[in-house]
Amino acid sequence: MKTPTYFKPWTLQWPWGIRISLVLILATGIVQFVVFAMTQNYVVAYFGAEPQEVSLALQVTYCGIVAALPFQFRFVRYFETRNMLATALLASMLLSVCHIFVHDIYIFIFLRLLTGFAVSAIAAAALTLLFSVLTPDKIPTVGLSVFFGTVLCSGVIIGILGAWVVGNMEWKNIYYYMIMIQFTTLVLVFFLLNPHNNVKKYPLYQLDWTSGTFNLIALVSFAYTVLYGPARDWFDDPVIVCSAIVSINSFGLMLYRQSFLKRPYIHLDTFRSLNFYVGIILLMLFYVVKDSLNLVYAYCSATLQWPIERLIMLALCNVSGIVLGIWTMAQSSVLKVISNKTAFIMGFSVMLIYHLWMYFSYSGDISFSELIAPVFLQGTACGVLFVPIIRFVLASAPMYTGVSATVMATMARFASSVISVSAFFSMQRYYNLLNRQVLLRNLTEYDQNFTSRISQNAVSYQYAGFTGGQAQTLAIVEVSKSLTIQSQLRASMNVFMLMTGILLLLLAIICLAPPVFRMFRNLLGQNSDK
Repeated sequence: MKTPTYFKPWTLQWPWGIRISLVLILATGIVQFVVFAMTQNYVVAYFGAEPQEVSLALQVTYCGIVAALPFQFRFVRYFETRNMLATALLASMLLSVCHIFVHDIYIFIFLRLLTGFAVSAIAAAALTLLFSVLTPDKIPTVGLSVFFGTVLCSGVIIGILGAWVVGNMEWKNIYYYMIMIQFTTLVLVFFLLNPHNNVKKYPLYQLDWTSGTFNLIALVSFAYTVLYGPARDWFDDPVIVCSAIVSINSFGLMLYRQSFLKRPYIHLDTFRSLNFYVGIILLMLFYVVKDSLNLVYAYCSATLQWPIERLIMLALCNVSGIVLGIWTMAQSSVLKVISNKTAFIMGFSVMLIYHLWMYFSYSGDISFSELIAPVFLQGTACGVLFVPIIRFVLASAPMYTGVSATVMATMARFASSVISVSAFFSMQRYYNLLNRQVLLRNLTEYDQNFTSRISQNAVSYQYAGFTGGQAQTLAIVEVSKSLTIQSQLRASMNVFMLMTGILLLLLAIICLAPPVFRMFRNLLGQNSDK
């Protein structure tokens, strides 16, 4: 059997240099995916589009990644790795150039889909290279933890840096920075990798393009259904009904095709283990719960008007927690000593502490110093949970299913991302309206605090040169703004408390379900013996 020679001989003396370079290559692909995470308002204004259209454009990239990933892992075993990475990076640069000249939201969505295909090629090649420098016992767990961790860390940092770019210069300049990053990575690829990797080639026959197409249609339809559902009263809208039916049927047809294919797109034996379903559910719940941090970023940016430098520092606190958690849990000694159940309890308990902390400390004038500890704690919880959840999901799938568990984990990440966007939008809207109604009921002419606040504001505006009527109107507007901020603040607190309830229930299930399940199994075994 030939030994792969991915890297040039001189680089082998610097193993950590290779690993850092591979993470940078992986991050370059992720940059294209997450760069608009914090700049959606600018995209909405630039294209004159609806917020749901922009959210769909961002999620369509994930659809492209998930749908193309099974093919990319086949491509990486046939094409030379350096050539594949170089081609994907050149395609990414070309797509970045195309984005500069686009003014139509639907063309933008299509380009984002193509970007997803390019990102999947970069991710598959980078992961293959990363697996080659890890010990066999760490390949699946640590490799995928680095992948998902890079997605999360890059999403926060690159998203906020992108917001700084569009806040200080023309929006299109973000593409020029992306092209510079991609070109630098392209140079790194030629500098680092051999032109020939000395790996046995697996022919590209029996690629199931039909299943890939069905999966892509199902994913895009699912994203459309979930993102547009809250704004269109869900299944009262015939378009939402149609998209839901298309998603279910397409996914069903994709799974049906796998039952008779010799080389399936996704191996059905992946779904035979109950633990696999448990792992996927845990993964989705984890991603939904951890996304509550976006409420903090949004509140600090939009309401408190923090400068972008302070947001970047806050994001770095979170990223440092993620890196610390992943690094700790990825150690061989920790992997051997700490069981999955113990790790789940530790990670979700820390996440519970974060949500309780935010609920009791959230205020209209919360400072940067007050957020450092809870935001770092949230990152640590994410890092602690990444490794055991990925290990649990991959261990539940048979070895011969190949990358199917990886693809399904990525699909679960996509689904949880879409559900999270829709759920937090719905919860914010519901609690915002509810809290506003409660506050308005208390604002009457008999409320001394309300009337004195109006009077003070009116006097201030009169001193500024406004007439009596104008001053009164402006005073009411100012109180209305304060009311909006308070309702948003309370809505976020309601969400934190709801996440706390979900985490308490989840921890109870993790602690109690295994012994209860064993007890019932023993009872059933005793009855069958009788």
